[in-house]
Amino acid sequence: MNDTIPATWTERFKEGGTIIDRMRIVPTGRPGMPDYTKSWYRRHNECISDYLRASVGAVSKLHADERRILDLALAIGRWAEVNGDDGFGGDHVLVPLLQAFIEALNFTCGRLDCGTLSEWAHSVAHGHGLDLDA
Repeated sequence: MNDTIPATWTERFKEGGTIIDRMRIVPTGRPGMPDYTKSWYRRHNECISDYLRASVGAVSKLHADERRILDLALAIGRWAEVNGDDGFGGDHVLVPLLQAFIEALNFTCGRLDCGTLSEWAHSVAHGHGLDLDA
């Protein structure tokens, strides 16, 4: 990733990095934005860090609900990177997967910010030229 902070989630999706790292909340540097070291921003990012630590066998505070959501996001992200642009897979597989992921955010998600994850799902779709709201 470069040193500049992208303006949109779609730009972050296109930049690269790990699928899970794309779900972090980053300060935009815009005036009037909240302090990203406090409150739900910090809890969300700590959860992402705990997931990454747990994925390599390190001790983490990750809860089952958080793991469920992030495991699903990782699987969808990996599938999208490999199959999302083949025509059939985008409309008939990726869109329903992302819609189901967004629906899963209506249930317990622990420290994760569901709005951020919903935005991630929409950016994945947009990055593949798809519309989840159609």
